[in-house]
Amino acid sequence: MIRLLIVLLGCLGAAQAGVYKWTDEHGKVHYGDRPTDKKAEQVTIKPGPANGAPQETIDNQRAIDNWLKARGTDREINKKKQAELAKQKAIQKRKCNAMKADLADMQRGGVVWYELDDAGKRRYFSESEIKQQISDLSQIIKNNCR
Repeated sequence: MIRLLIVLLGCLGAAQAGVYKWTDEHGKVHYGDRPTDKKAEQVTIKPGPANGAPQETIDNQRAIDNWLKARGTDREINKKKQAELAKQKAIQKRKCNAMKADLADMQRGGVVWYELDDAGKRRYFSESEIKQQISDLSQIIKNNCR
């Protein structure tokens, strides 16, 4: 038991040993766990990433991840815009189909066209009013429906 304690204390001392840096007489820089030169200075080594990858690689991966996340967000926004545009187009198509059906009915004739006034009474359109509505509706369909 005492031997184990001595071994553990020895390991702890080795683990806390510093790293030293010195330059020899030829200008070559050396590193070691013991100072072999009087000019050796202790340096602090920053721990690298746990997986051993260089920091530049990790930074690049973060940049890629951020770009992919932003791209995914852009895609979601575009998907929502496309869905809203498709919804608006469907509404427009239904309106156009209804106007085209009304125009066909007006052009065919035989239908009595009227509108309700403020009192709720029917006011029937004259032939000239129907022709004017046919002209107006044709122009609206031409400008807004494809």
